[in-house]
Order: sequence, then C-alpha cells, then structure tokens
Amino acid sequence: MTSSKQRHLEIKEPVPKEPIHEVEITSFARHPPHVRQIRQSIDDIEHHVLNAGGMCVYPTHGDPNDDTGICRLVLERVKSGLFRSGVAYTAKRMNVSANIDAEPRPTEALYDAILFVPDEPPTVFTVICDKITRRKHSEALQYNQSIAKGIVAAVRKYTDEQFSVVFGLLREAELSDDVRFKKAIDRIHAKTSQLAVPLALSMFEKKFRKVLRAFLLSLAVTDCVRRTDAENSLWVLTTEQFRVLTENIDHKHVTVNTRPSCGGTVLLLEVAKRLQRSGPTMIVTKSDVLAEQARTQSVCEYVFNADQFRTEATCRKPDIVNVVADCEVTNCLEDQSRKGMTWHFIQKPLPGRTIYVCSVMGSNK
Repeated sequence: MTSSKQRHLEIKEPVPKEPIHEVEITSFARHPPHVRQIRQSIDDIEHHVLNAGGMCVYPTHGDPNDDTGICRLVLERVKSGLFRSGVAYTAKRMNVSANIDAEPRPTEALYDAILFVPDEPPTVFTVICDKITRRKHSEALQYNQSIAKGIVAAVRKYTDEQFSVVFGLLREAELSDDVRFKKAIDRIHAKTSQLAVPLALSMFEKKFRKVLRAFLLSLAVTDCVRRTDAENSLWVLTTEQFRVLTENIDHKHVTVNTRPSCGGTVLLLEVAKRLQRSGPTMIVTKSDVLAEQARTQSVCEYVFNADQFRTEATCRKPDIVNVVADCEVTNCLEDQSRKGMTWHFIQKPLPGRTIYVCSVMGSNK
C-alpha cells in the first residue's frame, strides 16, 4: 500500500447548536420524511457541488485505487463539452455513496454515474468490462436497474415532481472518445425511455433545480444523530461532513482527524452504515455510549468496544470486509483492510481547552 493511496483528512469546524430549521419538503410520499438542518446546510451543500458552473462533476477528483483509468475516462467524457450544463454524480459503488438499496454489484461492473442535464432525461449508467459473458452482462444490467430504481425512490421522497430515469450499460471502449460515448448515451435513451412516462423524464429548468436539490438532499441526510427530542428525524449533514463522506467513500484507506463537537461521531456512524452496503462492516470504538448507539440503530453488522476487540477472538470474523474505528486497531486488521475499506477517526483536543460542550451533530459523549 503506497502513501498516495491513503487519504488524510481533517474536520475541525465546530457544529453550531443553532439555529435549527425544518427542511421544507413537498413530496408524493404518504409520509414525507421529517428533516432538520442546522443553519442552511442543504443550501451550502448545493453551492459546494455546483460552484464550478457549466457541467459539474462530483466528486471532482479521481479514484487513486482505479488502476484501470475508468474513473478518469468517465470524468473526461462528461466534461468534454457534450453537455453545456448539468451535474454528473459518479461513484465506484453508487449504492454505497448514495445510500440506496441495490442488487449485489458484480465484479464486471466498474463504475456508476447519474447525469442530470436540463432538457434531457436523467441517465443512470454503469460502465462494464469490454469482455463479459452473457450471464455476467445480465447480472450487471440487473445491478444497474436496481441503482436506477434506488435513485428514483430516494429522489421522490424529497420532491413533488414526477421523476424517473433512463438506465443502461456502457462498455469500457465506449468511453474512448466523445462520439462513441454520445452514441452509447443515445442508445440508453432510446432503449429505456419507453419504460417511463414522458413527463417523468422531462427536465425543464425549474424541475431540474428541484430534482437536483432532492437528489442532493437524499445524499446528505443521516439518521445517526442521537437526539431524544427528535427520535424520528433525519438530519442534513454539514457541508464538511458531506464533503468528507461523499468525496472519500470510494477510497480504500481513510484517516480523519476530528475535533470535539465537530460532528466526527455522526460521520463515523454514517460512514459505517453506508459501507455496510458493500459487505459486512465492523465498528471498533473506545466509547461504550457510541457502541450502544451503533447497536441500537443497527448501523452495521459488527460493533465492538476497544477492550472487547482486543480480547475476544470472535471479533476477527473472517467475513468482515470494512472497518471503521476511533481507536488504534491497525495491527489487528491486516486481512480486513486488504479486502475492503478502512476508516480511522482520530479525535484531537482543541488547543488550550479541557472542557467541551457537545453540539447537536457532534460527539455523543
């Protein structure tokens, strides 16, 4: 493992306790989600994603673990000028990044993306290997379709606009130039647009803004905030939490330095919850309170406190894929860290401070 493939991040902005706002949601859902935010979190997140103007790609950086170059090619094609404006959200595993239900991801499915472009139908595509058997092609298509269904279901929770997507597969070779890429996208449009109501696929400007906001809201909400007076509420992550989560969830080894009351605890739980979608995930924590919350909320498959992890052989489950920890467990995780993702949260004290007051979305200690 080279240092270039490790991500070292820091979140240190204290999360303010107030003002707390209800997020106004109009939805076709019988029971629309109840969402709270601190200040104007969703507006800040929308600005963060769209600040480049033109055709925005998010996350904006490549994947250091992508030895195939697929991520780079996807970014190049989307930014090549084929689309004058819009947003492309990309992920190595869309179900993990977007926190949606999906079929198991076959090895031959290399990368996922959704395109939001004004005056064009929203498009979900999965890049697959050039050489693929018929059976594996069918599995990849089922996976892609389940991603599309998951995104549609997520967006519809947060908007009253009729919304659907077209979906399909692209082979690696179809990313080689703009002409082949455009033909592949047009093929997807022609093949699956007949499966949806035309009005649901239309993306005039006003609808585009509302749908995009709903999509970003679906990415940004968490149910990992521990608040006795808002047990059934979702909360919008802060921009810093959102950025660290979405821009690094595909990375293999991530270290996050946190400060008290900066939201590190909520972020730890949300990362573990999303990684669980890619395989059995384990939390190791020095906080009994955090361990109990993770178990109560069924955040992931395995939860251990630090002492339990070091003393019980049962904690070294052979099926564990991902590890999220707030204590030093490196020596115990060689096998697991090679198989999946490892996130290590390190809390550092504030200079010259010995007493901390926890914020709404900060530590639960």
